Amino acid sequence: MSEKQGVRNLSLDALRIVATMAVIMLHVSSGGLDLQPLSADWHVSNVYRSIVCWCVPAFVMISGSLFLSQERSVNIRHLYGHNILRIVIAYFFWAIVYIPVQATDSITTSRFLTMLVIGPYHLWFLKMIIGLYIVVPVLRRVTADRRTEEYFLCLSLFTAFVIPFLLEIIAMVDWGIGDVLSGAFDTFWLRLATGYTGYFVLGHYIVAYGIERRTKIIIYALGIIGTLLIIVGTSWLSLKNGVNSFMLYNELTPLALFQATAIFVFFTSKEWTQLRRHQKSLTRLSNRTFAIYLIHVMVIELTENSYLMTYPVATIPAYVIATFALSYAVACVLAIIPGIKNYAV
Repeated sequence: MSEKQGVRNLSLDALRIVATMAVIMLHVSSGGLDLQPLSADWHVSNVYRSIVCWCVPAFVMISGSLFLSQERSVNIRHLYGHNILRIVIAYFFWAIVYIPVQATDSITTSRFLTMLVIGPYHLWFLKMIIGLYIVVPVLRRVTADRRTEEYFLCLSLFTAFVIPFLLEIIAMVDWGIGDVLSGAFDTFWLRLATGYTGYFVLGHYIVAYGIERRTKIIIYALGIIGTLLIIVGTSWLSLKNGVNSFMLYNELTPLALFQATAIFVFFTSKEWTQLRRHQKSLTRLSNRTFAIYLIHVMVIELTENSYLMTYPVATIPAYVIATFALSYAVACVLAIIPGIKNYAV
């Protein structure tokens, strides 16, 4: 998950750090959405939650920009024996660590195995990344040719984002044909470019070929529009349905795609020469983001969302910073323990 040896892309380091804080913001603000629906505090949590839909896609795009780079050689034995193995070990280590934290009753053998396989909610990301790493050798063939890569991205745009989103809207409007259209679409079995694969390839494309200035302006505009639509749309749907409706938080929608692409382009399309003065600090923090991601949910679980009791407009970002700092401190301690430092963090 690091850059090519000898070449450190500080913009990716900075993006990792900000994305990690955004993930914490996502989980912290989600707790506020359990408050009274459409109350003032609920709207604050909705805004914070809506502006960070990009965070997980950003991690995926970072990985794609690195693993699909033609300047980087990928050996299948090393891919499985190092990259994938490390994530598998980290998953089971932290799944076991979280079991006593999340268990609400006695832990039987069956319960233990179930919790081990399912894992705490944030470890889904590790499973998804393992799946992407498995298809890296295939995707590298796709990204070796620009025209083929552009075709793949177009295929992903429609099969992973646009069509499923339109089908969900049709089902929500209840025209009576939602299930029919969804079933018809499924019969094509267009699975190759679905899921987070599009984000993975998009990350490589943006870094490899860059974005023209005029296109950047369009991307930034779409990012802002997408964010506003997520905020307003979530409030409107929740009001209309009479219950919380979080459909627009889905990262596999055009709105989240616009937001994530805008953030990724913003970070990767500049030289950021001023970051060189802080290279050591950025590198140190960036190297701990994986561990911070794994640890931060425990901090949130142990504090039981007590930060949301008053003034969430201020307490949510304050708690995000505190959680990040505490998770970083724990990560630094774990990083000096033999065995754990090489695989679990």
